[in-house]
Amino acid sequence: MLQNSSKESFERTITIAKGNSSLALKLSMNEDIITLQILAELSCIRIFIQDQKHNIAEIKIEGLDSEMIMRTSVMEINAKLRNIIVLDSDIMAVYKKAVYITGKEVFSFKMVFYTNVTAGSADTDMNVVDVRFNLTVGCIEVVFVTKFLYSIIAFIDNFQAAKQALAEATVQAAGMAATGVKELAQRSSRFALDIHIKAPVVVIPQSPVSENVFVADFGLITMKNTFVQISESQSYPPPIIDLITIKLSEMRLYR
Repeated sequence: MLQNSSKESFERTITIAKGNSSLALKLSMNEDIITLQILAELSCIRIFIQDQKHNIAEIKIEGLDSEMIMRTSVMEINAKLRNIIVLDSDIMAVYKKAVYITGKEVFSFKMVFYTNVTAGSADTDMNVVDVRFNLTVGCIEVVFVTKFLYSIIAFIDNFQAAKQALAEATVQAAGMAATGVKELAQRSSRFALDIHIKAPVVVIPQSPVSENVFVADFGLITMKNTFVQISESQSYPPPIIDLITIKLSEMRLYR
């Protein structure tokens, strides 16, 4: 009788274990179900800037792709821009490209939001974060020709109302961003950063027709952060410090 009882108990344990395994599998599958997916693609857009007498510039933007994926506990946003170029439309211009890309893309962006991952006991795991932010920016070269720059400024000066509206929108956007950052800080959300920016290369010709140039390469900017819990603190729960490391390398100035 004792052996039968042990066997019955063992079989029940196996059955419960199988039930838990099945439940865990179902939960995992539910987390992978996409509830909403939005895709947006822009193949190419060309903008021509001209006054009453002549063409000033041409702006070409190519390969803008964006995607938003929502799951039960995760939201992911991806975006990338392949190319942007600004051309001087003056037929006599020596430096036709005022702004152009030397790498494979302008930027690649990814942001992942996790729901309630730091709640409860998971709050003590410093590898668990609420948001992951990845950004890679390619190298943009800017040719600083004063004649072309003044032509653009003169064109923009014709739209004072638009400039004022843009300034107001910029202030409002900055205020909304500051409010968002403040709310994140109040919620003590963990925001993991992984940023790689190939800083712009500025080319300054001696004159609009000169081949002598001064080049300022601002190098590579990287930004990463880690979270550290202060275990020696007397308060409970112990405070968490966000350590951000910013590095500038490969900066060069040459002629």
